[in-house]
Amino acid sequence: MLSFNPIPADHPLPIPIKKAIKMPFLFSLFLIYMYFISWIFSWVSGVTTLRTGDDWSVLGVLWQISVFHLFHASLGHLFSNIASLLILCTLANMFFPLAFKKAIPYIWFGSGFLLWLIGRPGIHVGASAFIYGVFHLIFWLALIRRDKLPILAGFVAILIFGNMVFAFIPTASNVSWEGHLAGAVFGFMSAILFFKEDIRPPQYKWNEDVEGSIDLEMTRIDREFEHWKPGMKLPNAPVFIDKTTN
Repeated sequence: MLSFNPIPADHPLPIPIKKAIKMPFLFSLFLIYMYFISWIFSWVSGVTTLRTGDDWSVLGVLWQISVFHLFHASLGHLFSNIASLLILCTLANMFFPLAFKKAIPYIWFGSGFLLWLIGRPGIHVGASAFIYGVFHLIFWLALIRRDKLPILAGFVAILIFGNMVFAFIPTASNVSWEGHLAGAVFGFMSAILFFKEDIRPPQYKWNEDVEGSIDLEMTRIDREFEHWKPGMKLPNAPVFIDKTTN
């Protein structure tokens, strides 16, 4: 069943950038930390990489699909992904905070498992699968929701990373297009699951003239009831007419 948790009416959207960027910034620092840890202990070529199809044990599969996002082949690879991660995750957190938080485990583990299934034999590392998942989450939420804020977020994402729309097509032999495809698939699925999140409840405003006339009429009735006794005629009830023009 699809969940529906509209945000409170007093909760502003988009979320201020200083607040929205905190989580992506901390995660980027963690990626840098993991890169140097893996470099020091030479983990990238062994336990801490996703070598698809090599280990069919339950623990082996869970380990591989959980950690391959955290490791990168070079500093260039790392900082290229960090730049995309900061922009896209901040954008998603600004405009779709509830949907983004719920989509994170789907994209993270789902793309890892799909890559483990369809990936070419070898070592697949990098946060690209997760990044493509976030991009396609924003892209499809904009298409599905079609209101102002999602369209604005989708426009910004396409303006900066428009090549991600079709970048999961096989190209260079050293690029894990399977990871890009896996991320795109689960980004789309997450948008389908959580598109109803972050929808603001409708806001209604009273017309001040109508509200004032109702208050005056109710005050009149209250005063007449103060002097009413059994057997007396009841005060006239208010009549409100909706006048329309032809």
